[in-house]
Amino acid sequence: MKALNESDADRISSLPDDVIQSILAFLPVKDGAKTATLSKQWRHNWGATAKLVFNGGFCQISAVEDYVLKASKLMWEIYKALLLHEGPITELVLEIPGLRPCTDMDLMMLFVSKKSVQKLTLSFYEKRALEDKISSALFTARQLSYLRLRNCEFSAPSWFLGFSKLARLDLYGVHVPSPSNFCEDFLPKCPVLQHLIFVIQGSDSRKAELVSPSLKVFESNLWNVCFKHTPFLSTVRIELMDVYQNDKLSKYRAYDPDIAAAFSSLPAIEKLIIGGQWMGVSFDFAFAFV
Repeated sequence: MKALNESDADRISSLPDDVIQSILAFLPVKDGAKTATLSKQWRHNWGATAKLVFNGGFCQISAVEDYVLKASKLMWEIYKALLLHEGPITELVLEIPGLRPCTDMDLMMLFVSKKSVQKLTLSFYEKRALEDKISSALFTARQLSYLRLRNCEFSAPSWFLGFSKLARLDLYGVHVPSPSNFCEDFLPKCPVLQHLIFVIQGSDSRKAELVSPSLKVFESNLWNVCFKHTPFLSTVRIELMDVYQNDKLSKYRAYDPDIAAAFSSLPAIEKLIIGGQWMGVSFDFAFAFV
């Protein structure tokens, strides 16, 4: 039998860079990070992977495990994978079943800031995650252009200076201690924000004055909003599912008897969508403004 020489045995390394990048893109991050230890060339290849996704394929936390210990070890494994990545990272996704926000995420958030990550997704699927505040280190990542959070407590620290490049913010099922403060204090610190999804847990009886000079699309389950300074807002979607549940239809009616008229004063408004659920049936009412 003919012995294979080194070049015959390692045909993958000789593939074009774009092909290798495509292969790495389909590998779980855990396996992709391991390739960085093969050679300098593979370390370079791993460093050129611009999008990293940590999901169930990387690790999971079961309900029977000691959460604090497991989460600490998991975050250290994630941080080691990030340290092996020497190139730029444009997008980072963290969607690991069983994981909740924890103090061990501070290092990762600082890494996000240092590496100038532009797009960040942090999705937590445990209901208990709503009791956990997202790491304050997140608010140092001022270069973010896209931020997506699910199931956590979102509260900016007093020293927060703003997200000067944030164009889209998706908040799903988050707990915001004061929605009115979010609309009036946080949003003005995001001067180029154009698309906001703001689906929150709980409610705030105080009327919130939404100040967002660049906002074009607003989607929320928060009805009690006054669009104080939104000159470019063209599309609004209000989800009334929470309002309709538990026989709270009367609460919805109390806001304004003429839904369309409440938005007609917006100078750039083109479309208003009222969505919700009644008796298990979803519905959408659309209003067009000419």
